[in-house]
Amino acid sequence: MLAAGMAFGLLFLPLIVLALAIGAPTGLLLYSLSKIAFGVFIAIAILISAAAILFLASIFISWKKTAWTLFFREIAKTSEPEVIEKVAEKETEKQITAAPASPPTSLRDESLGESEKA
Repeated sequence: MLAAGMAFGLLFLPLIVLALAIGAPTGLLLYSLSKIAFGVFIAIAILISAAAILFLASIFISWKKTAWTLFFREIAKTSEPEVIEKVAEKETEKQITAAPASPPTSLRDESLGESEKA
C-alpha cells in the first residue's frame, strides 16, 4: 500500500509540471490582455484539474479497497480440512444450559419489588 501510494503521488508530479508549463504562459498572456479572460481561464483550468484529480483518485481508491478485500480473504482462508473438521466438532459438542424453571429457594417466600418494612 505504501509503494502504491508513493507511485500515485509520483504520477501526479509530471502532470502538475505539464499543467504549469502550459498554463502559466497562457495565464500571463490572458492576464495582460483582459482580466475577464484570465478569470475564465483560471476557472476552466481549476475544473479540468479537479476532474483529473478525482478521476485518478477514484481509480486508486478502488484499487486500494480491492487490495484490502483480497488480503482479508486470503488470511481468512483455511486450507487444512482437519482444522475445519475440528472446529465443526467443537460447535456440535457444546451443551446449552437452560435457565432454572423456578427461582432459588431463598427467594420463594420473599415478595420481589416491594420495599422492606422495618
